[in-house]
Amino acid sequence: MKKILVLTGVIFFLTCSRKDIPLSPGKDIGSDAGDKEKYAPYVEDAFDFSGNHEFDDLDNDPSNGYQDVIRVVFSEKMNSSTINSTNIKVHRVVNGEIQGAIPGTINYYNDLRMAEFVPSDGFENADSVNYMLFVSSEVTDIHGNKLDQNQNGTSEGSPFDDFNDPAFRCPASNNTQPDFTPPFLMGYSPAYGSNDISTTPDISVSIFGTDVDTSTIEAGDIELEEYETGLSVSCKLDSVVVGVVGVTAWFSPQNSLDYGKVYQLIIKNTVQDSAGNYTDIDGNSIVEADEDTVIHFATQLSSGDPVEFPEVADADLDPDLKLIHVRFTKKMNTSDFNFTNIKVFKQRNPYPADFISGIIRTDSDNKGFTYSLTEWDGTYPVYIFISYAVKDVDGFKLDGNEDGVGGIREKDDYWHTF
Repeated sequence: MKKILVLTGVIFFLTCSRKDIPLSPGKDIGSDAGDKEKYAPYVEDAFDFSGNHEFDDLDNDPSNGYQDVIRVVFSEKMNSSTINSTNIKVHRVVNGEIQGAIPGTINYYNDLRMAEFVPSDGFENADSVNYMLFVSSEVTDIHGNKLDQNQNGTSEGSPFDDFNDPAFRCPASNNTQPDFTPPFLMGYSPAYGSNDISTTPDISVSIFGTDVDTSTIEAGDIELEEYETGLSVSCKLDSVVVGVVGVTAWFSPQNSLDYGKVYQLIIKNTVQDSAGNYTDIDGNSIVEADEDTVIHFATQLSSGDPVEFPEVADADLDPDLKLIHVRFTKKMNTSDFNFTNIKVFKQRNPYPADFISGIIRTDSDNKGFTYSLTEWDGTYPVYIFISYAVKDVDGFKLDGNEDGVGGIREKDDYWHTF
């Protein structure tokens, strides 16, 4: 049964998140034809007739409301058939509460990449009233690409790629705006890279926000799996603790975990606040669909000791002998010392190239190897690659980035530049 408690304090944690790379501006600016390109449009700016957000009464007649317009400029030329009253609306906002859309006419100026909303009855000059421009993620550019307002390169639809600007108002408005500020991930446990976690762990997720909707917290907000096999581990929600500035949800596995294994915990952004804003996992104030944090940790050994993953202790190149010498922190499974797992290149980026052939010889204590560069011409730089898949004699894979947990694809591949 889910239990809700109230605390007067809250514990802060460090977080680790995946981030997306923003899009570049669309390449079809100024173009009316061409092949479908990959750059999606977004709203560049929105303003009234005077270029700001406070309306002027353009006809100087207060009896018919403030006669002004709202304009929105896109990053690219748009498909005019999608610039309509279904996809572009202006909502009345009263004391921060979004109400219905007001009637009006929408015009589109292709050369300016601009849509214009003209109200039918003028804007109301009242102390409690604002107006919000809404542009749906369903509007498309001339190549059919939908709006990508969070500019992460993916068409995610509503609400993630919708555009909202609630700051339009007449002079008398108190400018009370709707809540579009998302709660954000404040911390979690186990910590990333932990290598001594109990097989019956307490899993916690802390979310910052004074109005988190606890009814949206459920067991499905996390996913747990054994990393190597990908086997899912069912978890249950044990309790939700409400603090002064946020909430902490506590979860636990339905069954005990295995000793000495790496697990992957995914924290999803499905928790919402009372305004319906989804959790901002990476703290960049941009909420994205399937935005999540991935945590890797290892359970303790059956003895209770932490798992010690092998790391690269040292890597040297002797240019006279044309010899690379690599040492590890533990004795290794030397059958992994082969050209599948160990390679030397002249180029690393944008992709590894110009492989330098050689001979791999294992050190007598099985804690290292030498790589004889039989075809090296003596020029620099030289890059050595060691795969995350190399194991120690206990079967634990390489911790190439030294974050506490080994064997993570791509993250634990080891590179060294000479």
